[in-house]
Amino acid sequence: MRIKKFNCHHCGAPKVNPYTSPWIVCDYCFHLVDVDYAASNAAWTADEVKMKQMDEAKEELDRVCNEYREQKNTEAYRKAQYQYHFKFYQAFPTLLTPTISKGPKLNAFIEAIANAETETMYWRQQGVYKPMHEAYAALLYYYKDGNEYIEYDSFMRYFAEVRKIQERIFRVQYDNPAHRIFHEAVPEEFQRKMRISEMAQKYVPVLEQPHADDFLKQCGLLHEFVDLPDPVRENITCGGCKKHILVAKGAVRCICEDCRHETILRTSVNCHNCGSEHELKPEWKNIFDCTNCKTEVRVVIPIYDT
Repeated sequence: MRIKKFNCHHCGAPKVNPYTSPWIVCDYCFHLVDVDYAASNAAWTADEVKMKQMDEAKEELDRVCNEYREQKNTEAYRKAQYQYHFKFYQAFPTLLTPTISKGPKLNAFIEAIANAETETMYWRQQGVYKPMHEAYAALLYYYKDGNEYIEYDSFMRYFAEVRKIQERIFRVQYDNPAHRIFHEAVPEEFQRKMRISEMAQKYVPVLEQPHADDFLKQCGLLHEFVDLPDPVRENITCGGCKKHILVAKGAVRCICEDCRHETILRTSVNCHNCGSEHELKPEWKNIFDCTNCKTEVRVVIPIYDT
């Protein structure tokens, strides 16, 4: 199994503290490190009501923006983009970069997003995205040893087209002095690396290892992905639907994907130094000090060394 490690590109320190925000910030120098797209997806799907509301808002945005394109009404288009992104970050504040605080800076950031979106409002009609969409549609899939993979050459053609679009977007965002807030919010080199990291996190699992290694090496990310043996797993029976569930050994809880019943797997943890038992409360923290000997106790042990 291959997983991604997060290390600061500014000071070299590893990410050591638990985090809930998708934005990975260095624990030592507080520079932006990366984006964890699994955490981003978790934040997006955590509240089904908000997610549905924003899906509906996006559909409405697409509808009115199509009308504004036909009318060549750039001001209405810009206003609609601002309103949507303002609503989005109100609903999902954890998806906002930590370099942007509330107030005037947030307004300036959303205005810059709306302006950049307006500058690219005719790209679709101009066929700017067409090569990327065609390359995506041309991805070839195959099965080997029970696993599904993407054919490497087709993936690299798609990746090349994605990079072209990203670079064009960067020029809109970073070359316009009116968008200077982008340099503070998400510096260009960080965003470039972040976008490549996004592709890696999504597609490395579906590339055969030699191809994944080659891709990561070309992108300068090979050292950020580590190979691990599969973790030890064990079967349990769901307390709701009685289905057999495979869980990682040492897990604290699990939720059945079929019936959504939550099963508590561990109710306490022992200090590895003195053996004292500590109850895991509903809002337990992964790292705490033993009440008996003051040794740091971890509830969930990392499976790779940082």
